[in-house]
Amino acid sequence: DKLIFNEDAFVAYDKMIQLAGEYGIKLLLPFVDQYQWQGGITEYAAFRGKSKDAFWTDPQLIADFKSVINYTLN
Repeated sequence: DKLIFNEDAFVAYDKMIQLAGEYGIKLLLPFVDQYQWQGGITEYAAFRGKSKDAFWTDPQLIADFKSVINYTLN
């Protein structure tokens, strides 16, 4: 299954980065965390019906995470 990204969310994300640059604010933007409300590993795994522990070893979840990084950076 190909991931479908919410482009509106990325437009807002891009705007935040733009504004931070304009105001001289440095950002640390994590790609994953441990919190369920911010896209934690539990949510990545749940999209595929898997446990959070599978995030670190499951080939599909690893591929999904790489897709998120690729989409975000490109």
